[in-house]
Amino acid sequence: MDKMEQLAKWRIDPSLLEFPEGAAELQGGHATVSRAFLTPSDTSGKRGESDGRNSAGQKVVAVKKLKIPADENLERLLGLAFREAGFLVKLSHLNIVGLEGFVEDVSEGIIWLVFPWEANGNLRDFIASQDWEIPERIWLINDVARGVEYLHSQNPPICHGDLKSVSPATL
Repeated sequence: MDKMEQLAKWRIDPSLLEFPEGAAELQGGHATVSRAFLTPSDTSGKRGESDGRNSAGQKVVAVKKLKIPADENLERLLGLAFREAGFLVKLSHLNIVGLEGFVEDVSEGIIWLVFPWEANGNLRDFIASQDWEIPERIWLINDVARGVEYLHSQNPPICHGDLKSVSPATL
């Protein structure tokens, strides 16, 4: 079974995603992260979580929209995205944000990874949200270290490669 077949149940129909008008987008080097609402279906919400839903039953999600440069080989980029998704669907750890699913439409130049929305945002925003005492800051550092240790304990080990305080996947 090829990687695409293994990931088929994680595919999300883009019509199930609603992007609120005026919602902030966070720009990164290789992707833009947008807040969206995911309408439940038989192929979404793989983790069976009911939290984070609005009154319409939609789940609040973060959509990582990969930037596709004009000169980029789409098949290569799609392969990298599927590789990342393949790693993410196998992970289960309190300190690692799990994958909700993905959207891909090569003809439209769309490659998106969909994650549960983290209400606390990224680590930098979370720390800035209140006056943390030193023991609490150490607790947060330990949480990040436990997440990294989990990644490194996988077979083969996974290297995050872009761990920083503004990464939403650090909490």
